[in-house]
Amino acid sequence: FLLALSSGEPQPQPTSRRRRRAGGAQRAGPMSSGDEGEGLVSGDLGGGGGEEGSDGEEVEDGGPLSKLCGSFGMMCLGLVVFPFALLMLGWNENHYVCENRRILQAEQKAEVVGCDSSKVTNTFAFFSCPLQESSLELFQPCVFNAGKMSPCDSMIHFTSTSGMQRVEMYQCAESCTETSGKNSLGQNVKKRRCTYRMEWSQTLIDSAAFHTTPSEAACPAFAQARGNPPFPANLEPGETTNFAQTVVAGASGRSGYALNHDLVAELAPDAPVSLQPFVANFSTPKLPPASPWMRPLTVGLQTLRLSSDRAMLETCAPPYQLGCIRIQYFKSSATSPAVITQVTQAGQTEKAKIPGSWGCSSSSWQAIRPKKLAKEELVAALHEENHSMVWLVRICGALAAVVAVCCCLQPISAAADVAGDLLNFCPCGGMLEDCLEGIVDWVICVISCNIGLGASFLVIAVVWVFMRPMWGIGLLVLGCCCCGSSLAVRQMFKQDKEPLE
Repeated sequence: FLLALSSGEPQPQPTSRRRRRAGGAQRAGPMSSGDEGEGLVSGDLGGGGGEEGSDGEEVEDGGPLSKLCGSFGMMCLGLVVFPFALLMLGWNENHYVCENRRILQAEQKAEVVGCDSSKVTNTFAFFSCPLQESSLELFQPCVFNAGKMSPCDSMIHFTSTSGMQRVEMYQCAESCTETSGKNSLGQNVKKRRCTYRMEWSQTLIDSAAFHTTPSEAACPAFAQARGNPPFPANLEPGETTNFAQTVVAGASGRSGYALNHDLVAELAPDAPVSLQPFVANFSTPKLPPASPWMRPLTVGLQTLRLSSDRAMLETCAPPYQLGCIRIQYFKSSATSPAVITQVTQAGQTEKAKIPGSWGCSSSSWQAIRPKKLAKEELVAALHEENHSMVWLVRICGALAAVVAVCCCLQPISAAADVAGDLLNFCPCGGMLEDCLEGIVDWVICVISCNIGLGASFLVIAVVWVFMRPMWGIGLLVLGCCCCGSSLAVRQMFKQDKEPLE
């Protein structure tokens, strides 16, 4: 304190008492679309380099009451997420075993049939036949934009089992990070550093929530436009997907198999549509001028151009400016899908009835994949996908359980945080705060991992004891070991505390 006074500098205050902007200007709240000011910026013009920000602004830390209230809110969230995560894990194990049995049933019972449906009636069948072009759905821009684009013209059109439109706009985006450090008195301070850049986005980025105004170098024409502009009125932002109702697969339209809508919905649009055949339908807008570019409020033949690779439509040519729009279309790559389904009469298809078994109720089931496959290849692919999915849900469910336990223990962490804030008022108190909070966070992490993972193993083990006892007993032992380690940690801290008493 005396050293600070002798140097003529004001004594730095803890984070909870002070908030300072890098340029010295005070700011009461979020920026509105018309605010002016110099910010900490880093961005690019058309994907290039940008301006780097300065040291950052100090972030005001919440008071004790807000921290404690927030921690109890996190605890309530954890109490909800924890049982949900365990239920999800239990459902996942049951679903894995039951799905495996359905696939085995299809492998044993599904009959391989040809592409002529006139000879197939009331049969659990496998076939892999070409799709009939005449049965495919016609997709146009008006189909994807909820009636906003009318009339339906033929500027873009393609046929497929499914189609998707992706609309993106070139906008200014903010990215902020917070770092912790110490001031000249050893007290902890937090600083927020925000950078800005231009990027393509499928949703409107709310520029009114930016912490400061980007510079012209980072986001050109941002100030003149008063923020990111809205999307054109006759376009649906983001991705819009549509599917055909029914599609025919077979040797001909009359003797083919009519794939039901549930099967068609599995044929996702995964291949980009080439727009080369439609070059003559579009004009070529001039390059945007140096002055702020006036974006079109609606798009159409006169305001769109084809990109150089003929993969998408654009409202302006590179270098892109704020408000530029690009549109891309996708269709399904399926030409001869492999199908396991129930064929009824006249080539109609529906889900097959799979009988129930131990731990699995009876269900309706069918499967389709976009590639031409043999029956053995389709069965192998279904087994592999089922195995991958169960492990993905296992990992996500176990992590959710660990995070939920950590949320439940947040009041303890918040109490340590408040105590650390009190220590931070003292010279060199930042080191004491770091030590206290570090120990508490480490203990909470150990307890969360042991309880969360232990409970996850126990749930998985209980389900497997019911479904497959030999596997379930081993997992049950592993879960008990994890929970026992948590009790051992608790007992260790209890023994360390007894001599002090």
